[in-house]
Amino acid sequence: MTQSSIPTSPVQRQRTLPLSKAVEIAWKSIRMRLSRSLLVTSAIVLALAFLMSILTSEAVIRGLRTWINSGGDSIAAQKLEAKMKSKGVPTTPEEIANWLQRDYEKWVRIRRETGIRIE
Repeated sequence: MTQSSIPTSPVQRQRTLPLSKAVEIAWKSIRMRLSRSLLVTSAIVLALAFLMSILTSEAVIRGLRTWINSGGDSIAAQKLEAKMKSKGVPTTPEEIANWLQRDYEKWVRIRRETGIRIE
């Protein structure tokens, strides 16, 4: 396409949509598609709640581990460590590394058994 074949008509004056009209159109659209809007909104809220619960529990466990490691030989730290271990929560760096290794091996085995390929 050459420069001369492109039409060079000037852009006409465009109308602007008032904000009140834009809000009115958006509100009508939401009302008309209320069920879809509620579904999407609830999915976003649930996803955020799930993410926050995971992040919060990880932060609490990290804080407890730090307190146990800095607590020395206090009775409370020993009790907490015993309770965490009884629930299967790794407390030392070695236990965390072993847990991660077991988890990795489990997922590799599942991938092999199901034929899932990650590339």
